[in-house]
Amino acid sequence: MNGHQKQRQASKQMIETALFALMEEMDFSQITVCQIAERADVARRTFYRLYRSKEDVMHQYFAGLCDAYQDSCQELAFYDLRRIAEDYFGFWHQHKEQLLLLHRCGMDRMLYYEMSRVSMQIVRMRMGDKALKGRLNLAEHSDLARSSNLAERSDLAGSPDLEKQMDCKELPGLAYFADYSVGGFVNLLHRWVQSGMQETPGEYAQKVSDAILQFSAMNAH
Repeated sequence: MNGHQKQRQASKQMIETALFALMEEMDFSQITVCQIAERADVARRTFYRLYRSKEDVMHQYFAGLCDAYQDSCQELAFYDLRRIAEDYFGFWHQHKEQLLLLHRCGMDRMLYYEMSRVSMQIVRMRMGDKALKGRLNLAEHSDLARSSNLAERSDLAGSPDLEKQMDCKELPGLAYFADYSVGGFVNLLHRWVQSGMQETPGEYAQKVSDAILQFSAMNAH
């Protein structure tokens, strides 16, 4: 990373920190770009070189978190629900303070779109060669929840970017599984955030996996 890139990254970090600080003090709708720039100690033109709006700051923040989560994922020998839950909730617990603030401000739903953006890549990474060669058998994964509410934001439906990411003609079942998986986990994360993230990541992962396996077993009989 050269000097210009370091300065750019530092400015983005200062702007994010300033916005979060202002969100602690006032409603998001009342925050102005001038206030953010002043709190971050950057020029207004610097803000607009990096972001289109204060909403763009939030979108890029979520995008960065989701990309970091994707980078943390490793290939699994099989779809281990408990292991995936532990990894997933463990990652987001590192950002507990920010998630709770975003929830109080009604901003955490942006996370749905960004997780959907990387869901295909995450599933491919988790499944490894099995998924890449099209040998994924969804019927084998009866330990997953039977339903999830994926389309809570109508403004995301039909998004060209989302459709492009989820297009998977060469693996015609994988896109459905990616939607199914990411929707369930995003809703579970939202439930955890709503409750104040009181449990540790391990405790919540255990609770989630036990419940899913229990009710999946009931449906199997």
